[in-house]
Amino acid sequence: MQEIRETKGIDWSEDHIAPGMRRTLMAALTEMWAEALDARRAMSPGAPMVALDALLKARQ
Repeated sequence: MQEIRETKGIDWSEDHIAPGMRRTLMAALTEMWAEALDARRAMSPGAPMVALDALLKARQ
């Protein structure tokens, strides 16, 4: 996906994410994922779906 921006009258395109931006995004998404698993685990410590059940049990 390519984002087109206009900066001070100069058109330019950005077709990649900078390494620092990628690390920041991954850290934020990982934290959100952990919080979501903890919230789900607070509702019930297990799940009938095998993959989710394993993830919830690993959070103990």
